[in-house]
Amino acid sequence: MVALKAEISFVAAGLAMLFAVSSVFGQQPRHAGLERNDEYMSLLREDAVMAGRIDSLSHEVDALRAILYEDDALRRERSGELLAMESDLYMLRGSRSRIAERINIIEQEWLMANLATVSAPVSEPEPEDEPAADRKQYADLIRNDYFARSLSRNDYAQLCRVQRDEVLAARLYSDFVRSHDELLSLRMQYDSIDSEPSADSLFAAMVSRQASCTALSDSLDMVWTHIFDTKSYLYDLLFDMEGREDMLSRAERNSFAMRQGVARESGRYASEPVVNYCFGKRCITDYESDIAASADLTLAGDSLKRLRNSLDGLRYDLDKVSLKRRCFVEYEPVVFSSRYVYSVNNPIPECPVWEYGTVCRIKLGAFSTQQPPAKFKGLEPVSFLRTANGGWVYYAGAYQSAEEMENAVKTVRRLGFTKADVAAWVDGVGADGREAVEELLSKRYSVEISGPDELSPRVREVIAVNDDNTGITRISRGQFTVGGLRSRAAAELLADMIAAADTALSVSVSDN
Repeated sequence: MVALKAEISFVAAGLAMLFAVSSVFGQQPRHAGLERNDEYMSLLREDAVMAGRIDSLSHEVDALRAILYEDDALRRERSGELLAMESDLYMLRGSRSRIAERINIIEQEWLMANLATVSAPVSEPEPEDEPAADRKQYADLIRNDYFARSLSRNDYAQLCRVQRDEVLAARLYSDFVRSHDELLSLRMQYDSIDSEPSADSLFAAMVSRQASCTALSDSLDMVWTHIFDTKSYLYDLLFDMEGREDMLSRAERNSFAMRQGVARESGRYASEPVVNYCFGKRCITDYESDIAASADLTLAGDSLKRLRNSLDGLRYDLDKVSLKRRCFVEYEPVVFSSRYVYSVNNPIPECPVWEYGTVCRIKLGAFSTQQPPAKFKGLEPVSFLRTANGGWVYYAGAYQSAEEMENAVKTVRRLGFTKADVAAWVDGVGADGREAVEELLSKRYSVEISGPDELSPRVREVIAVNDDNTGITRISRGQFTVGGLRSRAAAELLADMIAAADTALSVSVSDN
């Protein structure tokens, strides 16, 4: 039955792909005149092909998931394949989202260029006594002479400028969503990978992508705040000049609802500016719809209605992504049996040294030559490392804390390994002997910050979510330190995240 389901799914996927490809050449632009834009038409065709690929892969994923659901052995064997397919599907959807965003931007820019000339106020307004019904109307609200007649030349010019900036705000929002989706995809891969070197590469990519998200979020905040404040002020000014208390009251209710929505979602998602943009864009569009209705601008009203409907698809509920680095250390306590564990056929393995994480071991001894497996009797696990001068050092066990290791050392000594000692590694740096190990495990690092008199809320948030520090200490004016970090790797990661959150800061790592 499962195989039949899978076959049906694959056939359906093939039909979906065939339909998408066959419809590519029938794609039509949503605005007459854009058919001469080669990039735009190419994107439409690419979008159709991508839709087919996504449908096809979705069916494959569903089919494989159905098979694995009913077969435990096969699930263990092919779970990695399913994860890879799901990751590919996620990336494809992200790629299609970027294509859709670019299509939308081209359409917006075309509309700006062809529906309105907004670089300067209308120089020769139509006669005041001309009946409103006879005045020419435009789908672009700001182009209608209502604004040029009602506002001063400077105010109208300012309104035109922020109207053009709406395209930039939309692009920043789309770029943030794309970067955030890519960050989530990287995190999904990072959480499932079982190789530390590959994980390190992915982690570096995650840090870079989060820095991009931070920069886009900050830019959106700056651009959209200016747009919203300018439009709100000018629209309220219009209502006030016309004595429209009803419109002012309605605008205030819309603004209050927007602030309530933003407050309700505050702190829950990846970007506050994105939340502000999504709620604020709807609020401003409602403002403009009211203006269009009040001024009998039917074309603009219809256009704004379509725009308002499309805004329901804006995404702001984007999950926060933690960049806590994974520790690949495998902890395994020492056990002792009456049989010999290691032999010629089961040789003692090399001791793994992880680039990130802390591990404590029992040092069994240092030798100038390789030791026979029988020397370690029934002790397990045992491992070795080669020294720079060609010697052999043998270790037992792998513990998360010094206390666990100390107790194990006492037990191993009672078993006959009287010279057993302590050893530890922190982020790949090792130490042998009690004094050296204590120094290594007690070492702490600090992040030094220089810049403005006060740290921004974003920087303080980055520091607050790090659970491996003692908080912020002000050293002097414009000088701060974050101490208590247990490893250089953790300190360097925090330093990178602080620098990404505020590029005006000078950030460095120091030993305590």
